[in-house]
Amino acid sequence: MSLRIGVLHGPNLNSLGTREPSIYGSMTLDQINAMISDAAESGGVGITTFQSNQEGDLVDWVQAETSEVSGWVVNAAGFTHSRR
Repeated sequence: MSLRIGVLHGPNLNSLGTREPSIYGSMTLDQINAMISDAAESGGVGITTFQSNQEGDLVDWVQAETSEVSGWVVNAAGFTHSRR
């Protein structure tokens, strides 16, 4: 596979499936990553995923992986909004 995509998951997505499933659904992040991986594999695309609740960890991962991927998908999660 020559095309490889980095999938970056932001804060709180590690709680998917258990945190307010009536709002966020019952799928876990592992299940979502498996779906992404299966879809990518069927299209001949490689995938690498990462999730962190720490902004610095996300930036470090992007910098470390940039030369290894052809593009990015960013699920910014908690960086995009605040729920009160």
